[in-house]
Amino acid sequence: MSWNIWESLLPELAEVRLELKDKIPLPVNYGTNGSKKGLYDVQKMLPAILVFLTTRMYGETDRSTRYLALSVQFIQAATDIHRTVPEESWNRQSLEQQMIPSSVLMGDLLYAQAVDYLCEGQLFSYLDRVSEAICRIHEGAVIRKEIMENAFTAEERLEKAKELEFATLSALACRLAGEIHGVAPQDLKALEQFGRVAGLLAGQGTIASSMLQCNIWLKQGLEALGDLPSGVMNDAGQLLLTQLTGFSWNEIIPMSVESKNGTLTGKTKKVVV
Repeated sequence: MSWNIWESLLPELAEVRLELKDKIPLPVNYGTNGSKKGLYDVQKMLPAILVFLTTRMYGETDRSTRYLALSVQFIQAATDIHRTVPEESWNRQSLEQQMIPSSVLMGDLLYAQAVDYLCEGQLFSYLDRVSEAICRIHEGAVIRKEIMENAFTAEERLEKAKELEFATLSALACRLAGEIHGVAPQDLKALEQFGRVAGLLAGQGTIASSMLQCNIWLKQGLEALGDLPSGVMNDAGQLLLTQLTGFSWNEIIPMSVESKNGTLTGKTKKVVV
């Protein structure tokens, strides 16, 4: 499913994209490659997509959800940029001799911008949870780095790193969007699970999991969507998960999701769950 199709389905994404374009100057490589087309894709824009999908399941996009989408998307952008920081020996001597990489400065700026968007949207009650999420994401990244430097690592520690670094933000994006629209507690739980799975599947580009594990996550995500309101946005959520699963295995075939309002088409791997 191309990025253009997602912007057609969720026109609000264009506003987020333009804000990113305005705040992230080239040559910072936020995208998967140096081309303009590579700057925006489903995996990197996942938090904003999840906010707007959730919102449209329950109503219309309003000022609060727009600012929430901007905030979580800028956190994602900052995290992606921080992952490009070169490996360095951070000791006292190196701190005196070397400049801070520009990717560190840009990432920090975007984290600050994410908090500013929450304040502009008067979403002050979410500041503590968003701050906690940023800490959890970085904790997961630290654990992942330790794992990469060690030949033998307990499976439980690896799974913890994935949950922290990749599932935290997407699960929170869905939950907060649901809270803004006053959805029922059982729906909030299902939304969190949907977001969690989407984040884990999107994270496979950074640290891979087995096909079996991706299959398990996909089943969990589809079951969560089964507990949420039906309609074209739910269908889009199903397509999003299967598309991300296809990305995980680098093997794509045509696929579509049928709905009463039409057909959403994309490219993903066919999965048996």
